[in-house]
Amino acid sequence: QALTDTAAWLRGGPKPDVVTWPAWGYAWLIALSPSLQWIVLLQASIGGIALFELTRRLRANLPEHTTPVTLLCVLAIPWHDLQVTPYPSALAGSLTLLGILCLDQALQNSDARWATLAGLLTGLGQNFRTEFVLLPLFLAICWSALAFMRLVEAARWRTMVTFVMVALVSQIPWAIFYHSQTGRYSLTESSLGHVLYVSLGSSPHNPW
Repeated sequence: QALTDTAAWLRGGPKPDVVTWPAWGYAWLIALSPSLQWIVLLQASIGGIALFELTRRLRANLPEHTTPVTLLCVLAIPWHDLQVTPYPSALAGSLTLLGILCLDQALQNSDARWATLAGLLTGLGQNFRTEFVLLPLFLAICWSALAFMRLVEAARWRTMVTFVMVALVSQIPWAIFYHSQTGRYSLTESSLGHVLYVSLGSSPHNPW
């Protein structure tokens, strides 16, 4: 209901009491789409592409396990169910997965273009579910640890930095919008960092 109320406000309707929870990505999609069925079709298509690309990459990297990998992806019932459920997590997950796959491509080839695309996809996913906002930094920390242990090429740190910076910059419009509504800046939803772990933003008595 909060998403549909915010979407109606974005179309010029009455303003809900809270417009900073949930994040605005899905509300904008509802506001710009002719129907929820169109949105479900869109997210199912993107989810299918993401799963196909994951399957293809795993099969290429694990040629001795192609059959189990294919079966696991085809039988990923929770993933398929999520894609046909009108909820922001579907698009957030699919876009983030595509972003990670692009990041893998970027790091393999030290390619700034793939790193930028990875950051844009991940950043777009963050605008649907802000729990993902720390993921780029987490991946950078993990990659740095692997580079320190000389398990990956440290010379490609610029590629990882490009990915992280693009993903964070993609969250700036939300931070500006959040400030315009609350007087505070935040990269996440209504509960500041707390919403990364629990959805306190859903409580109407939460002062944040």
